[in-house]
Amino acid sequence: MAVTADMVKKSLILEYVVGTDDEGKDVLGSQRFSKIKTAATDDALNAVAQAMAPVLKNGLLYVKKEEDSVLG
Repeated sequence: MAVTADMVKKSLILEYVVGTDDEGKDVLGSQRFSKIKTAATDDALNAVAQAMAPVLKNGLLYVKKEEDSVLG
């Protein structure tokens, strides 16, 4: 019997630089948006992230997608 994965939750995570530490390394901040429709496409998620990027002080570093699934 084959196991199937049913997606139950999708999140969009934006990561950005908030400053530097004493050694000059980037300090990252992030914002998670959890109430994303599971049918949202990668293109749509990226479009939303790019639209939000101009309001970030130091710009957008990474766009991440997280999916939670139940195996059954």
